Amino acid sequence: MARLRLVLLASTAALALLVGACSGAGAGPANAVDRYFALQGSGSHLLFATKRTAKPLTEDEAWRRSRKYVLDAKGGRTAVPAGYDASLVGDEPLFRKETKAVDGLTAVHWIRPERGTSGVQTVPRTSTIAGAAPNGWVIETPVDTGTAGQAYRLRRVTTDGSTTDLGIPIPDGRPFSVAGTPRGLLVVSAGSDGDPASDGTIQFMRWSAPGSYRRIYPGAGVAPQVGQVFGCGNSSSTLVRCTIGMDEDTRIRLIPLDGTRSLRSEEACAYLYPAVRTFAIAWTDRTSAHGCVPGRVEQRTTEGRLSVSTRRYSTLQEPVSAFGRLVVATSTQRHLVTISDPESAPNRIVGN
Repeated sequence: MARLRLVLLASTAALALLVGACSGAGAGPANAVDRYFALQGSGSHLLFATKRTAKPLTEDEAWRRSRKYVLDAKGGRTAVPAGYDASLVGDEPLFRKETKAVDGLTAVHWIRPERGTSGVQTVPRTSTIAGAAPNGWVIETPVDTGTAGQAYRLRRVTTDGSTTDLGIPIPDGRPFSVAGTPRGLLVVSAGSDGDPASDGTIQFMRWSAPGSYRRIYPGAGVAPQVGQVFGCGNSSSTLVRCTIGMDEDTRIRLIPLDGTRSLRSEEACAYLYPAVRTFAIAWTDRTSAHGCVPGRVEQRTTEGRLSVSTRRYSTLQEPVSAFGRLVVATSTQRHLVTISDPESAPNRIVGN
């Protein structure tokens, strides 16, 4: 049975490592301009892509065929090296790529650009990398628990070579996927295409309490929906955004990491992947259906307050939560700006 791979980071391909200004020079049509795409953020960093093109920059192009940089809170930029993934799970960025060593083992090449350090570690022969962790990664190793399904033990590995046992989150072998967040590890028990073997639960383990998992969805006293499809992504220090259900029944649900009552989003204009803040979700209207206004940024707090922008931004990308603010692209994608909320004035952070 194929196991899902749920990580908060997508695979990237960029140029060699450098620190400094983000130049857009390069060959292209005469009317080509530098366009920017905000990809992921944290409290201290932003991952963004740039490409010199005459056409709008799509999300797929941003991830697969564009240069990528990490921006820090002081405006410093670091290029993501070719073939590396960029992780913003910790307090500092980590660049990582995997290759096959001569003996058949998986070699993990890592760079901590803000410290100027790098190295190579190998993954044990029977283990694989399951997700990201602060200054490292999570590996999974199959274990025999006497059940019909295949159970896995998780371990956290850091760049200094230390290993922390994270236990066996699903002892009976039901399929699951993991996602690293700044505060801890999410374990989502859901099979591919509504696999009936999954139990439809989400657990959370804080990095400070390794091996101690708590069910955060469904809440206490609520029976899980067997076979329910999940997809969890953007998170803050307090909330994680998940999509629950299939087809027309798919809904966005904000799930508190402390296990308190989750909130179901009923926003007609919200896409399935809104930005998640500690107190709200934010999205960009993409169509004019349901009274939506393309390019308008909206935000709904957990207390129910809705704020709407009067300015119009790019309809090709969702806001990203970074530096405690929202990062959005201007309508032409020539700049990335921060806004404290949709009604506030933008502050340019990327682009001339």
